[in-house]
Amino acid sequence: MERATEPLDTGRSADGDRAPSFKPELPLQFSPLFDWPPNPRSIFSWLFGFPGYLWPWPILFGCLAFATWLLLPDLNQIEDVSPDWIYTLFAANFVMLVTFISLWHLLLYRLKFQGREYKYNPKWPDKPSGTRLFGSQLRENVFLTLFGAVPIWTAYVIIALLAHGISITHTIYLDDNTAYFILLLIVTPIWMDVHFYLTHRLLHWPPLFRLAHHIHHRNVNISPWSGLSMHPVEHLLFYSGTLLYIAIPSHPFHVLYYTISLSFAPALTHHGFGKVILSKGVRFNTDHYMHYMHHTYVNVNFGGSIVPLDRWFGSFHDGRSKRVRSSEDQIERS
Repeated sequence: MERATEPLDTGRSADGDRAPSFKPELPLQFSPLFDWPPNPRSIFSWLFGFPGYLWPWPILFGCLAFATWLLLPDLNQIEDVSPDWIYTLFAANFVMLVTFISLWHLLLYRLKFQGREYKYNPKWPDKPSGTRLFGSQLRENVFLTLFGAVPIWTAYVIIALLAHGISITHTIYLDDNTAYFILLLIVTPIWMDVHFYLTHRLLHWPPLFRLAHHIHHRNVNISPWSGLSMHPVEHLLFYSGTLLYIAIPSHPFHVLYYTISLSFAPALTHHGFGKVILSKGVRFNTDHYMHYMHHTYVNVNFGGSIVPLDRWFGSFHDGRSKRVRSSEDQIERS
C-alpha cells in the first residue's frame, strides 16, 4: 500500500484521442529470492511486505481452501465417489471463482471506479466482434472460464482427493509433519511459477499454439475474465501441476490450496491495472505488467515474477524495448 506521486504516462487510443495509460517503474524486476549475492533485507521485505509473497492473497486463498475443506467429508469417506461431495466441490469452486472475478470486473470495468487511471491499455475491451464466441470478448471469456476451467479444475481435485482417500498417495498431517506441511504450503507459489513456465513454453510450440493457445492470446487487451479463458487442452495442461500432490507426500488441504491459488491468480495477472485506488492518495499495488507484456509481444515473459526462468532462458522483456512480433502477428502466422 502506498501513496502515488508518479505521473501517468499517456497513450493514444484507437480513435486518436489522448488517453491515460500506465507503465510501472522500469526495468521490470524479478523477486529478490534468487538474486546473487543474496540480499536478506530485500528478501524479508518481499516476503512480508503488503502486498507480498505471503499476504494478502496467499492468506485469502488459504482461508478459502480451509472453508472448502470443511464442506467435504472426512478423508476416509472420500474413497467413495459420492455425487454429494463432488457436487458440493464443484458448486464451491464455481461460486468462489465467479465471486472473485466478478468483483474485479465490476469495480474496474463496469463501475470503472478509477476510470483508466493506472490502466496499462488506454482502450476498454469488449467491442463487438464476429470472431468471438457470442460476439463478445467478455462473453467468450466467461463461457470458457465457467464451462472449461471450473469442470477441469474440479476433476483434477477429485482425482487427487481420491488418491489420498484410497491411499495411493501418502497423506501427511500437520500434527505429525508440521515443518514439512507448512513448507509445502509456503513453496506453492514457486511451484506454480515453475509449472506455468514449463507448460506455457510447451503451449507456444506451433502445433499446440494453433490447436489451443491462440484462443487465450486473442485477449490482447486483457481483463479479469481473460485469465482462464482457454481451450480445454490448455486447461488440462494448466491444472496438471495438481498431479504433484499425488506423487509426493501431501495432504488434501495442499491440493485445495494449490488449485484455488492457481484458479484465482489469473484474475490478478489479467485485470490490466498496475494499481488500485483505495482512497484519496492511497494506492494498492496490483502490478503484473510483466505478463501484460507477454500478451502484447507474445514471445516473451512466459513465466511469473518469482523464479527468473525467463531471464535464465533468454525470453525476458524488461518493458523498455519493443519487440517486432506482436500477439496478432503470432496468431496470424499460426
